[in-house]
Formats: sequence, C-alpha cells, structure tokens
Amino acid sequence: MKHEFAAVFGRESAKIFDGLWRVRLDINHAVDFMLRNKEMQRFGDPEDKKPWDESYRTAFRHSKPEQDAVAQRVAALVAEVEDVCRPAIEARERQ
Repeated sequence: MKHEFAAVFGRESAKIFDGLWRVRLDINHAVDFMLRNKEMQRFGDPEDKKPWDESYRTAFRHSKPEQDAVAQRVAALVAEVEDVCRPAIEARERQ
C-alpha cells in the first residue's frame, strides 16, 4: 500500500506508512520481550516489573483508552492519512 499511496499522493506522504510499520514492530517487540522474560511478571517489586507492564500495554492495549499510547499513535497516523486524502476525496465528490 505504501508504494501505491506514494504513486498517487507523493513519496513524502507515504512516510505515514513507515509510522504504521513502526507501531507494528513495537507490538512485535513487546510480545517478544514478554515471551523471553516471562518470569518478570511475577516480581514483587513494582519497579522491577515495570518493563513487563509497559510491554503488556503495548502488546495488549491499556485498559484506559486515554492512556493507550499505541491507539493514540495509530489515531494520529490515521488522521495524517485523512489529511492527505481528504482533498482528493472532496475534489472527486465535486465532479
């Protein structure tokens, strides 16, 4: 999709897809970290458990939407795509 988007809207606009890919990689890395460090979830000290909790929130979303950093990043990227596409959609609707 990135290359098709670049062909229509320009190479610079297609960088939005790099941001989406980065989100996907961050989720993959969080899951990998959790699988490799399963024992961390049982630590008694909250400070020692912090990396596990952060990875969990990245991989499985935060229970409070306002604190869900992944969802906020995706929403911001979707808004960028809409900003790029909206003028083309509106121009097409006027035809």
